[in-house]
Order: sequence, then structure tokens, then C-alpha cells
Amino acid sequence: MENLKPFYIGTYTDANAPEEQRSQGIYQAKLDTNSGEIVDLRVAAWGVNAGFVVLTKERRFLYAIGSTFEQAHSQAGVVAAFAIAPDSGDLTFLNQQPTPNGSSCHINIDASNRLLVSVNYGRGSFATYPVVEDGRIEPYSENVQHSGKGVNPTRQEGPHAHQAIFSPDNRFLFVNDLGIDKIGCYAVEQEFGHLVVEYPTWTKVHDGAGPRHLDFHPNGKYVYLIDELDATITAFGYD
Repeated sequence: MENLKPFYIGTYTDANAPEEQRSQGIYQAKLDTNSGEIVDLRVAAWGVNAGFVVLTKERRFLYAIGSTFEQAHSQAGVVAAFAIAPDSGDLTFLNQQPTPNGSSCHINIDASNRLLVSVNYGRGSFATYPVVEDGRIEPYSENVQHSGKGVNPTRQEGPHAHQAIFSPDNRFLFVNDLGIDKIGCYAVEQEFGHLVVEYPTWTKVHDGAGPRHLDFHPNGKYVYLIDELDATITAFGYD
């Protein structure tokens, strides 16, 4: 039915919760756009702490962060790839790769589907991974560490990278860091599918803001940033 739109839900797993209430990983559901009802909720892929997922624009592949997506194997942190069945939306596990510096809080894929990024909040870092044509993830190629601190002694004692988002033209990667009140901008080398990490540019927001997530206006001229620590929204013009 055309009015049923499938979507996916990433979840964290509480090991202390009763088994029948414990998250099982990535869930799939459908939104009835006529009634607003959510239907057909089910587990799409088993996993532990699958807290964030992202789909390619063509909806061929889904990528997720987590602790593990193989029951016989456990890692401190991984990124995982899944193929999406075009008719049913079912997920087929492809592979997973360990993340440096522990578990991640955010994941994103560039418009060419060749560069995957995972963000580590606790360490204030992010890593990039080449992605091959069949959707599988290769071992990480870059691990970028932020430095510094902010004015909030309990939440900004060090860097806390929170999100990575590509510009609409896929030329830049922006990484928000809650701990240092800055947004890092890294150039994307599109021909080779990697970042130029040596010379980032930085946008400073007001002290104590705690930048968490940003998004681009559909016209590409403006950027909006939600600041977690002081509950504000910052608007930018974008060149």
C-alpha cells in the first residue's frame, strides 16, 4: 500500500532489563500516512546497543553503530552494514568493523556511498571507513582526535564529538563537538573518497552552548544547530 512508509529504529540495550523488555537491536515499522498509525513493528536485525542507523539515499544499504551484530562475537564498538530488500525492507547482515576508541554515538554516509563516518562522544573523536560497491565496510582509514575543553566543568572537561554531517554538495564534513563549543569542517577528497584531515576550519559557537546536532535548510543557504547544554538553537548562513 502506497500510504505505508517503512522506517527503521535504532535502540540501546539495557542489560539489566528483564529479557522480555530488553531491546533486540534494529527495528522496522511502517507509518500509515493517512491515519498516522505505526504498524508492523518487528525486529529487523539482532544487535546490541544499535543506537543510531543511517540509510543510503537509494535505500539499498543501512549502516548502524553498536557493540556487536554477531551473537558469537562481542566488541567494545563496531559499525555494521546491512543490505535492504527492495520489496520487504528486510535487512541482511553484510559485515562489521571495530571502531577505534570504543563505542560510537553517531554514524553517517556520504552521498557517493564510499565514505562512512562514526563519531565517538566519550573520546571526542571520529573515524572514517571506506565502503566498497557491494555495501561492505572496510577497516577504518582515519581516526581524528579533537582537543580542548569548554566552560562547563562537568560536561565540557574535554572534547565530546556528537555528530558528523556532510554538506549538500558532498564537499565538506562537519563534526559538532559539544565539549569544546566548536564545529569542525573537513574537506572531502571526492576523487579518492577520503577526508583532508590535516587542515580543518573551525566555527566557534557561544561559550557553554554544547553543540549537538545540525542540519541544512533544503535551499542549502542556511544551517541550524541545536545546542544541548543551554537549550538554544543557532542559525548560520552557509557559503
